[in-house]
Amino acid sequence: MAILLMTLVANPAAAQVTHAQAGAIKARAPVFVVTADGTWTGRLLSLDRSTVTILPQEGAPKTWPLSEVQRVETNRWDSPLDGALSGGLAMLMYACLAAPTLGAESPHKGAAILQLSLLGALVGGSIDAAHKSRITLTLYERHPSNPERHPRGVFLTLRF
Repeated sequence: MAILLMTLVANPAAAQVTHAQAGAIKARAPVFVVTADGTWTGRLLSLDRSTVTILPQEGAPKTWPLSEVQRVETNRWDSPLDGALSGGLAMLMYACLAAPTLGAESPHKGAAILQLSLLGALVGGSIDAAHKSRITLTLYERHPSNPERHPRGVFLTLRF
C-alpha cells in the first residue's frame, strides 16, 4: 500500500535530480558550465542524466551532453540569518550563565536575558551581512577517472 501511495504522489522529476539541482532548475539559477571549450554562463533550464541546458544572456538555449561537461556550478549569497542566529545563541548562553549576576536583586532577569540575546543577534547579523560572502554550489561534477559519470542523485526509471 505504501509503495502504491509513493508511486501515485511522486514527482517524476524529483527522482531524476537532487534537491539542490531541482531548486536551481525551478529558480532558473545563473550557472557556470565548464567544458573543455571554456566556461559558459547562463540560466539553468534543465539538468538530467544525459544533458545540461542553459539559456545564455544572448542567444538561444545551449545543450551539452554530460560527457562533455566537467562541472556545473552556481553561486548564492550567504544569508545574514545564520550570523544572527549564532550571535543570538552565543549571547543567550552567556546571559544564562551570567544570569545570577545580572541584577541579582532585579525582578526582570528574563528581560535582561532577552535584551542581551537580541543584541547578540543584531551584532551577529550585522557582521555576517557586512562580509557579503558567496557560496559556490556544485550541481554536477564529472569524476576524473570516470568521464561518463552521471550527476549526483538517485536515478529511477519506471516503464509500464
